[in-house]
Amino acid sequence: MANMFWYGTQHRGTVENINAIDDNYISKWRIRAHKPLKPHGAIIPYLHQSGFYHVSTIGSTHIDSRLIIALLERWRPETHTFHLPNGECTITLEDVSMLLGLPVDGKAVNGQSELGDGAWSSILEDEPPQSDKGMTARLTWLKDMYQHEPPTDESPEEYKIKHARIYILLLIGQFLFPNKSGNTIHSKWTQFVVDLEDCGKLSWGSAVLANIYREICKSVDIKVTEMSGCILLLQAWAFTRMPIISPVTPLQSPYPYARKNLTTKTIRATIFKDTDSGLIRCFKISLFGGCILD
Repeated sequence: MANMFWYGTQHRGTVENINAIDDNYISKWRIRAHKPLKPHGAIIPYLHQSGFYHVSTIGSTHIDSRLIIALLERWRPETHTFHLPNGECTITLEDVSMLLGLPVDGKAVNGQSELGDGAWSSILEDEPPQSDKGMTARLTWLKDMYQHEPPTDESPEEYKIKHARIYILLLIGQFLFPNKSGNTIHSKWTQFVVDLEDCGKLSWGSAVLANIYREICKSVDIKVTEMSGCILLLQAWAFTRMPIISPVTPLQSPYPYARKNLTTKTIRATIFKDTDSGLIRCFKISLFGGCILD
């Protein structure tokens, strides 16, 4: 059936492509995701104001590429849904709100795609090193600024706001909207953190969902060996909606619920040899025969 859809025989869900997946292929698969930094206590009020506080509490999470590949095989770009034996399902705005804690109401995250000179200095009072090309800046540059002389409760308000802006940009570039380079962020994002109150009125959840849809659609091509976007959202959604593949977790789920599943180690995985191909087979069997929670 897969060769009847948009990608034809290039869709990784064809029988031939599924059978071609082995340890060597999985070892080359790359996921663009970084461990988010812990926010300084002095900037917490500004994270609340901007709508990024809850997502900042998720912390470090392991992403299992074998699960992601198994899910991609079931994705149909023409409907933006996963095709499973018991029906179609997909990630919704409600999922984004509950799993990541991002606002889903408000104005669209929409602005200029290219900003002129001074985009960085207008909000951070500094420009990226000359080694950075075009309109992008290295995430390491932002990280160094964020970690240098952290603000305290006694720091001037503008200083705390500056660090809040840096932290939000790091969340965007490392976690919510990472690009294929994995180490840069475009200056277009600076326009959304000029006013943190206005930032909190935007539907960031909608933007993250649209972006991960696009990245999933790109990644169903068997020739694609790397993926960007908020992949944690995809994994957390799978664990929440398909408990048969979910790791053992505490009975009480902290909000946002993506904090619940921080590892993909499951008892079911021990049925198969502890290899990449063995574990991905475990996920595929679970997806084929498992149930979906509403």
